[in-house]
Amino acid sequence: MSQILFYCPQIGTQLSPASANIVKALNDRREQQGLNYINGESVEGPVSSLLVNEDQSFGYLKHNDIPRLLPGLAMSLKGLNTVKSVD
Repeated sequence: MSQILFYCPQIGTQLSPASANIVKALNDRREQQGLNYINGESVEGPVSSLLVNEDQSFGYLKHNDIPRLLPGLAMSLKGLNTVKSVD
């Protein structure tokens, strides 16, 4: 069975599953300052499943394992703090 490939509607690069660090950082951003799609709508609820483009500038939520690949439903990942803290 071949793998289905998805591409970023914003810039056309291949999408892949987000790392746990990216998902955690998005949820942290949502809790601290809110999280919006590019179209300005608020992201409701915690992020659990996400696809990101190759340079990790945009993310797309998956709803019931179906990617929501509409340009307006992209989330900017710019400035996202994905660095692990060292205790």
